[in-house]
Amino acid sequence: MPTAAVKPPRGLGELLLAGAGGVVLGAVLVVVVDLVFALASLGGFGTASGVLAILPAVFVYLEEYRKQPLFWLAILCALLALILALGSGYGIATVTGLPPLWSGIVAAMVGAVVYAVLWRVATRGNNQ
Repeated sequence: MPTAAVKPPRGLGELLLAGAGGVVLGAVLVVVVDLVFALASLGGFGTASGVLAILPAVFVYLEEYRKQPLFWLAILCALLALILALGSGYGIATVTGLPPLWSGIVAAMVGAVVYAVLWRVATRGNNQ
């Protein structure tokens, strides 16, 4: 059985939109799950970690990695995005007093955007 052709890498705008859309989808799911747990008296609303919202965006970025398997570059981009996401989430939580759900969603969005920009800029010359 022939294998499917690999699509060319996404442009920066498409990658940003796909990553942000993944975070929005993940945020909706995390909020719904947190609300169900709060209604079942298994914890207060807003206590779940909003960082889980990044999981759908991770699948988008794994697909991009499959198109250009540069392991060291993917790890470097992920580490830099993680550092900036942690800083932004902690900063937002400290300044505004937002619960973990909302500050985690902000951190997930920052991480997704930073990773998309870093990955696209770093792989711009490596298009196959």
